[in-house]
Amino acid sequence: MIAYSVVERTRELGVRAALGATPARLIELLVGQGTVLIVSGVAIGTALAVGVSRLLRSLLFGVSVTDAVT
Repeated sequence: MIAYSVVERTRELGVRAALGATPARLIELLVGQGTVLIVSGVAIGTALAVGVSRLLRSLLFGVSVTDAVT
């Protein structure tokens, strides 16, 4: 997702650089966007994992949901 996002913004980054943005500012812009994607992905993944673990708890007999060996 991050690589695709950077490819999609190539022209925008070129225009920003032409207008005087420093390379550090361009990297900051991309890292900030990547951080938003990562944090939202972790939040969604955690919420789904909790939901699925509750579903699995009702389906498992004699096994803990957090049993790593199983």
